[in-house]
Amino acid sequence: MHAGSTLSMIALAATAAAAQPEVALDMLRATWTAREARSITGDPAVTSWVPLDTALSGERLRGLTDGMSAFQDDAVADAILLFGGPRRSDTELMLGLATPWLPLIADELREAGLPDDLKYVPLALSAMNPCATNTHGEAGPWMLSYPVAVRYGLVINDTIDQRHDMVRATTAAVRYMKHLYSSHPPDQALLAILCGPANLARAKIRSGGAATLAALYPHADAAERDRVPAFMALRYLVHYANDLGIRPTRLDPPAIDTLRTGPSVRRTVFTTLLGVDPRAFAELNPVIVGHHLPASTLIRVPQGAAGRYISMADSIAHASAPVIDTLPDAPILLNHTVRSGEYLGGIAEDHGVSVAELMEWNGLESDLLHEGMVLRVRVPATVAGTLEHDRPDGTTAKDLSARSTTAPEGTHAGRPRVYTVRRGDTLSAIAKRYKGVSARDIMRYNGIGETIRAGQRIKIPLPR
Repeated sequence: MHAGSTLSMIALAATAAAAQPEVALDMLRATWTAREARSITGDPAVTSWVPLDTALSGERLRGLTDGMSAFQDDAVADAILLFGGPRRSDTELMLGLATPWLPLIADELREAGLPDDLKYVPLALSAMNPCATNTHGEAGPWMLSYPVAVRYGLVINDTIDQRHDMVRATTAAVRYMKHLYSSHPPDQALLAILCGPANLARAKIRSGGAATLAALYPHADAAERDRVPAFMALRYLVHYANDLGIRPTRLDPPAIDTLRTGPSVRRTVFTTLLGVDPRAFAELNPVIVGHHLPASTLIRVPQGAAGRYISMADSIAHASAPVIDTLPDAPILLNHTVRSGEYLGGIAEDHGVSVAELMEWNGLESDLLHEGMVLRVRVPATVAGTLEHDRPDGTTAKDLSARSTTAPEGTHAGRPRVYTVRRGDTLSAIAKRYKGVSARDIMRYNGIGETIRAGQRIKIPLPR
């Protein structure tokens, strides 16, 4: 499409462009940081723009000589029209937020001997959003999976997730990319970086052994496929930003205070009593992902909140529920045989565990499953009775957990039962395990709200 094309034609073409990266832009647009930026710079919704010449962009992309594959097909052209047209203001905001980090990433890539343009990978994966997550269990600006993150030294637990730390995540991602480049030809390595090694393997089979990125990526799964044209489009728009009139939004660093916490306190109590926007707190401290703030931890808060904390620290500690040192139900190990059509996220949901836990227990490096595969699953005794799987020794889980499901945690008939909260539990899910009991019944009986945490012991009232 050439410069004389109408804006309506461009908008129509853009509707076919990268859907998944558009979701990342939407998530970035909804962040506290983006809202703060728009409150200062305004929100210039793009209603007109200079039509982009995709014949010229194709020629320019083919001319990039940075040691990486560059091409333009219809999907790449559509992505260029999208990010440089209707979503131009969001693209400029994304580039403004990325500006402080790109030199850091470039330095890491240079030391690792990797192509400089890999610094634009987080733009396509997450819109350079440290808080980004997706339904596949990936997280952070580099959208690292749990197994990859742990393999390269990041800490992930109920309290912190270092995938959201830009510096640490970049170090881990660069090491991972270096490994992929050492294991695959450059085009295949780039597809593995953008879409995952499992997608690379599937694309090679589906394509009949194609070798180039342009020929391979259309055969990747739809959920990740659009990352490739988004990456190509953003590379082009950044390289030729001046010629195209794309100007990264100039952002001043937020006015913040730093403070060190005392004892561990509840996150909601901390933000509520200090009057801190929970989204602002999450984005200033993206590594902290749990319901409690770790003890003696340095955190960032909006300016003025540190002074309030000094005078309210005791009140915050008093209002926080004490941490209960209890052991969760002894887990029972089950086997699950993968059936046709099943996927990892669905299996995890059925068992009340996370995708990351399933991958860790079974040593999986991707979410690729095949029919007949046997997965090891750990569930508490009080939950195992509701499942139809068998233990590795052949004993049924229902037989082993009968006592626990009949009278959980050693309670007697006529007395309230006690349940120990597991990671990922919700009151609604717990209530469903007990006939005649609702989540509201549990809240009233225990005098608690909807927020619960792993290790907490709650009483289950008898059915009314």
